[in-house]
Amino acid sequence: MIEASAPGKLILTGEHSVVYGFPAIALPVRSMRVFVELYLQDQKSGLCSEQSTIDHRLSLALEQVLPPYGFGVRFRSQIPIGAGMGSSGALSIATLRALEQWDLAQNKPKWTRSKFLELAHKMESVFHGQPSGLDHTVSYLESAIYFQKNKDSTLLNPIATPQFSLVVMDTGLMGNTAVQVAKVARNWPNNTALIQQIGQISEQIHNALKQNDLLQLGSLLNDNHSCLTQLGVSTPQLDLLVETALNNGALGAKLAGSGGGGVAFALVNKPSSSEQNSNVIDSKTEKIMSAIHDLGYKAFVVHIDAQTQP
Repeated sequence: MIEASAPGKLILTGEHSVVYGFPAIALPVRSMRVFVELYLQDQKSGLCSEQSTIDHRLSLALEQVLPPYGFGVRFRSQIPIGAGMGSSGALSIATLRALEQWDLAQNKPKWTRSKFLELAHKMESVFHGQPSGLDHTVSYLESAIYFQKNKDSTLLNPIATPQFSLVVMDTGLMGNTAVQVAKVARNWPNNTALIQQIGQISEQIHNALKQNDLLQLGSLLNDNHSCLTQLGVSTPQLDLLVETALNNGALGAKLAGSGGGGVAFALVNKPSSSEQNSNVIDSKTEKIMSAIHDLGYKAFVVHIDAQTQP
């Protein structure tokens, strides 16, 4: 048996606009991962029987990359499914990492990045129709990235980020990326200006990260959420979580992912070294989490490590 894993992600900025060639910035959530077990079996390749009824797309996605016969897959996820945290992208990369390990054990060459991303895109297409590629790319690289894709090229650059913490707030409702992307596309004439505005905000957020300006970052996250609300991809639950976090001291907040459900996150001050390496939570963060819990929703803290420019 071979086991491999890959992390989830949060899109800091650029949801929906990234589909139209504007930049997005995504962060890996290394503390939350999908683990895949790859094992040999004397039958058609596919998902293990006890997980085969979870979602029919799982089996279809695996068919894109598994040999026709002889391999079984079992997975476990620390990432909420359908929450905008890249669970399917992480599943894709974890599966491919396990397959690469199998190839290496057979003395086959190490896989290239382009092979990983091409096969991951095939798997992600089953879940999302026309994925931007952002989710599986950040999961593969396990670093914060500036991502921009058009018909001729794809730009994916690791970027510098300061250290900060996010309170992730879960509506408990599953979103559907393909549905939300199609909704925006159907109303494209009315959404063009909003998409362009999100693209501009993403550039400004990139600058705020480079300048380690968390106050400016928080303000821009609020602007981003406003645009996503006007696009029609937010929900009353997401808006309530964002508003509650802001009312309880968050520097900024927005939905994460395609919307229609899933999670939002709130930016809080960067953690101290003791908080970064323990379960200790400062009073401001605790206040936000308590307010979210009082509403009946789940909340947890994700620490984003400082990342230097490669």
